Amino acid sequence: RLNGFNQTVTHILVTKDEQGAYILDGKSIKYTDFEKVTEVATSASIIADMALSKDGKWLITATKKGLVTKYDIANNMTPSTVIENKQELTAVGISDKNEIALGQANGTVKVFGMNTPEKVTQLVGHESWVNQIRFSSDGQFIATASNDKTVRLWNRDKLTEQPTRLANLEDWAVSAGFNPDNSQLLV
Repeated sequence: RLNGFNQTVTHILVTKDEQGAYILDGKSIKYTDFEKVTEVATSASIIADMALSKDGKWLITATKKGLVTKYDIANNMTPSTVIENKQELTAVGISDKNEIALGQANGTVKVFGMNTPEKVTQLVGHESWVNQIRFSSDGQFIATASNDKTVRLWNRDKLTEQPTRLANLEDWAVSAGFNPDNSQLLV
């Protein structure tokens, strides 16, 4: 049992080497080596979501107030602002190529390079809060799950076209993910 959390734990990301995990606790990010818990970063506003880069070098956070921060894990979690978004953020995902996708409360998804936030592609289609964003491991697809009871599958080469829409869900689409060989989308 691990102690040291002040709020509700909403996200846990296991490190690439599986020797630890980053835990989201309200405005705080904590790290555990599975024996002790240490606070490694804080935010002035509630952190809505976080994502770990595939190479394990970066932790990306999105706050409800619209701030996206990149933490350099190897450099004592040194933070740098990636973008200040005008809309409330609800989800964040990161691809193998360090592309960031942001989900907004209004249903819009924004995709941009971590080092080129001025080059934004907007994905429009969801009618409500975006709960989760996942990139396929080959980078070909982006899955977005929303409170509008749909999951949308965006083809990375055709982002200007409407995505495949998985609808008729009985409740909010809270989570979506790809299996390791990308042959299935789990909802």
